[in-house]
Amino acid sequence: MADGSVSLVTHGWHTDIALPAAEATGRLAAFRAVFPGARTLVFGYGKRTFMIAPAHTIGEWIIGPFPGPAAIEVSAISGDAAAAYGAAHVLTLPLPPGGAEGLSDFLWAAIAKTPAGAPAYIAVGNWPGSQFYDAAQDYGLTHTCNRWSAEALAAGGVPVSPAGVVFSGSLDSQLRALLRRPAAS
Repeated sequence: MADGSVSLVTHGWHTDIALPAAEATGRLAAFRAVFPGARTLVFGYGKRTFMIAPAHTIGEWIIGPFPGPAAIEVSAISGDAAAAYGAAHVLTLPLPPGGAEGLSDFLWAAIAKTPAGAPAYIAVGNWPGSQFYDAAQDYGLTHTCNRWSAEALAAGGVPVSPAGVVFSGSLDSQLRALLRRPAAS
């Protein structure tokens, strides 16, 4: 029996994790109050300077992959991920029992906290209904947005391996292979 679902949203080289807001458990459920009326919460991890101030020059693109502090953009959407981003850019998978809790715990732990224990807010996000928070772990060549997404999915019980995931295509391939497997009876 499935414990809800999770979606991987692919934006070319970048991936995000989309979770139905009703399935956010534990402390992560606080984001339902931050974004009232949201049907889906989307979490994207990346290098802080790159996410908050997108690159416009070749020099900014070149230094983008170098290690540095990271940020997590939390976005609220009123529909499901496939409707918001286009079905071709979204892979939705069922979560096993306990998966929503494991994923929620991972996402909550990924966000740095203030001394009072609240998410460490940085700035308004790039889109209406989004906000940036400081990430608990730095960005690096071996810890990219795509590896972070793989770690989140694995924490939710999705049978993927974060090992070796650098680019979105390697994670996308793992998930498409999972979706092609016959369902266990």
